[in-house]
Amino acid sequence: MSIVSIRYTYALFLCTCLSFKGLIIKNQMIMNAIMIKLILVMSCLLLGGCMTFNNLSTGRSLGKGIHEITPSLSSYYVEGKATTPSLPQVIYNYGLTEKMDVGANISFGMFGAQLKYQIIGGQRSFFCMAPGITYTYFDAGTSNGNSSDRLNFSLSNLSIPLNMSVHPSERLAVYFSPKILRLGGRAALGSSNSSKSIMMIGFTPGIEYGRRIKVIAEVNVLSPLNTNENFQNTFGMLSLGAKFRL
Repeated sequence: MSIVSIRYTYALFLCTCLSFKGLIIKNQMIMNAIMIKLILVMSCLLLGGCMTFNNLSTGRSLGKGIHEITPSLSSYYVEGKATTPSLPQVIYNYGLTEKMDVGANISFGMFGAQLKYQIIGGQRSFFCMAPGITYTYFDAGTSNGNSSDRLNFSLSNLSIPLNMSVHPSERLAVYFSPKILRLGGRAALGSSNSSKSIMMIGFTPGIEYGRRIKVIAEVNVLSPLNTNENFQNTFGMLSLGAKFRL
């Protein structure tokens, strides 16, 4: 075999190896992207149940200087998909002014904050209305010791309810709260990342009974506005809790 033939064969072999390596890298990137999308969808559907979809709140504010703690259990349902077992959550609220409440919530490593401001009614009014806002965030990651295998994902939930309630007596309150919600998720695997979000609209009927210690129950029903192949189901949540005023 001549020197030219050897060089030609070696060059052809080298080009073949480089092409094969490039194909492997390209396929790995594709697999990473597929993995990210799968993880993201699963995170939103499965872990989304732990997010703060519930209100557990009437249209009446606490009043200035009042502390309130609300432990609760919620069961989460996705139409045609799955139902979760009861998930615990603790909500803390504080009456910053006579009309404004601020607070925080925690559930399965997810942390959030909320605010409510009463615009109609007072502490003894029959009808009360208070728009609010709640933000909840979850972040997690895993690593196998290799940066290319490191997985990070996060979920966030921004909810804007319009809390409306009637109070036939000092002990009883019945409420109905329409809301709009944005559920977002982001996942990263190695150098690849992807994110998704969905806008939802829903309503929350509920009932509250008691004075210093109150029992509360509600149902959340949410439907996506921007439906696609991954998000086209109705979300539901049944919540039961007790309110303790301090």
